[in-house]
Amino acid sequence: MAAPSPSYTNALIEAPAYTAAPAASGSVDAPPGYDDPNAPSSVFVPSQSIDDKLPNHFKINKQYVKTQVLPSELQAHLVLLGAFHRLREEVRTFKGKADIPMEPDERWAVFLQRAVYRFEQWAVRMIGGEGQEEVLGEGPKMLTPNEVPPLDVLMVWHTYMLNPRTYYEDCLRKLPGLLRIGSLPLMQLAGSIDSETLLAHPPLESRVAAFSAFTGQPFE
Repeated sequence: MAAPSPSYTNALIEAPAYTAAPAASGSVDAPPGYDDPNAPSSVFVPSQSIDDKLPNHFKINKQYVKTQVLPSELQAHLVLLGAFHRLREEVRTFKGKADIPMEPDERWAVFLQRAVYRFEQWAVRMIGGEGQEEVLGEGPKMLTPNEVPPLDVLMVWHTYMLNPRTYYEDCLRKLPGLLRIGSLPLMQLAGSIDSETLLAHPPLESRVAAFSAFTGQPFE
């Protein structure tokens, strides 16, 4: 006689609690206080109870498997992808006062070359490049609010991680700071985007100043 299937109630798996790491007092990169109560959150706020609308495990081949991705994380990812798409369309159709005649795809290609360079400066100088292993330490690194880069740099970082083997090998060789961060902090990065307009929230002055000081590049 076949063994009865486990009940759905008994198989529930509780999601781990998340506790934000406290910021070091006096740190330049510590999260700034918000005087404006309407200031945007630095972490993505998903739709209410979205993670409660689906079970936290599924039955696959007679086994109950915990979900690997939460609906809130999918929603945050879609916000990022939407922002990348909007950025691409704006660049392709941009017309300046002294605009150099270019086809939309040519304009986008030039923009991408600049974005890749800006990403390299951010990853090496701000997050930590080759030779900075002792300064970075061995523990995991959390991206501080002032270290969140502009949207074009985020887009390059996201694209880079789509080839996980190359990304991992490059991090081992020359980008130890990114290796300490680990997986893409979706909820934090999507928090820098307006989920309605898909435009980046206006950055804090400390974030703009930190990016420019470390990379030598303008934030925008």
